[in-house]
Amino acid sequence: MAWQHTLGQPKSEVMEHLVRDINPDCQVTALHAFLGKDGLTDALAALPRPDYVVDAIDTVSQKLAIARWCQDEGIPLLSSMGGANKLNPCRLRFSTIERTDVDPIARVMRKECRKRGIRGLRVLYSDEPPIPIEGGTGPDGRRDRSHSILGTMSYLPPIMGQMIAGRVICDLAGLSNELDHQGWR
Repeated sequence: MAWQHTLGQPKSEVMEHLVRDINPDCQVTALHAFLGKDGLTDALAALPRPDYVVDAIDTVSQKLAIARWCQDEGIPLLSSMGGANKLNPCRLRFSTIERTDVDPIARVMRKECRKRGIRGLRVLYSDEPPIPIEGGTGPDGRRDRSHSILGTMSYLPPIMGQMIAGRVICDLAGLSNELDHQGWR
């Protein structure tokens, strides 16, 4: 979605135009808004009921609010976990949150899902240990090893997005594959 001609445009508008370019008959409801954890359920409830929800949000509180809403509404959800400081896309896995390991975002999500009674959250995560990258600076501006730098390789988000899109299409179309035999369903 990021091209020179889309610089400065909201992602929601760029994606809406892209979807309509691919299939003009597709029904698109684009919402250009920041969905904070407060008011998120009201904002989602005001939209047309989705067949499926994909969570690609970086903030845990919003991820949890969406997971709760989807569970309460009986809407399938696939949530993307973290790609920061990972290099190997071959280590990306589909699972339920309870079966994840290694991924720091998944660890926090597992704990918080247990607290909130969110069960069976389906996720895409990486079982690759994050590469420790030092080089942050402390309050005095000097190099401080206690401040790490989080970064995501440019190729990981599109790969994760394509994997998620493929899984959603298979789910919506009722297509079975090897994921169905790994405790996915």
